Amino acid sequence: MSSLPDVRLETPRLWLRPPRPEDFEPFAAMSTDVEVMKHLGGVQPRAVAWRNFAGMAGSWSLLGFGMFSLIEKGTGRWLGRVGPIRPDGWPGTEVGWGVTREAQGKGFAYEAAVASMDFVVDVLGWTEIIHCIDDVNERSAALARRLSRISGKPPVADLLVRRRQTTPQEGMNRAARAANQEGAFAVCPRHRAKVLGSSVLLIDDVLTSGATLSNCAETLRAAGAARIDVLVLARVAFAESLHI
Repeated sequence: MSSLPDVRLETPRLWLRPPRPEDFEPFAAMSTDVEVMKHLGGVQPRAVAWRNFAGMAGSWSLLGFGMFSLIEKGTGRWLGRVGPIRPDGWPGTEVGWGVTREAQGKGFAYEAAVASMDFVVDVLGWTEIIHCIDDVNERSAALARRLSRISGKPPVADLLVRRRQTTPQEGMNRAARAANQEGAFAVCPRHRAKVLGSSVLLIDDVLTSGATLSNCAETLRAAGAARIDVLVLARVAFAESLHI
């Protein structure tokens, strides 16, 4: 882990830094919390949590950026992870967040997400950030509304609407998820004019296989969006996509 970049961001209550070995135990504990993980692809066994954790560190080592560990200044507690991710082949640049149950509802995710967004703009040179959020995940939707006030761009919660119901995706591989989501979304008719020629920031709670977000991005591109970026809470790593 000593090869990771020496990056540290400071907020009024938090330190944001690359993951360290001692962060894995609280990371693994969060991964078994049903309430926290219900919008993050479901609970994960320890071995899967380890691969996801190693993927966070690997992003820093390979790309020079990745999700930060959130450390509470006053206690030294690990509270979650927030930061930039850009999966291979993904249509945009993302900042995601995910915090422990104890840290939820206290503004930590917002505080860390703002610092991360400043980092990707000022240091990485990103010019666009997107978020995609499950329509039942009101907590992430509320955070997206707060973040939108920073950019001055109003959120549009119903920009995309479902054309049909899809099968629950738990247990599906990437190909099955992609087939399940194909043609599932459409641009809401009253918002079509907003999409044409615009840059769109999608906000979601979790990137699992990317099937849902890819379908959303394709739908927006077909409607004339000039640029599409994504901001997610977290990324779930599939075993077949990892080389550890």
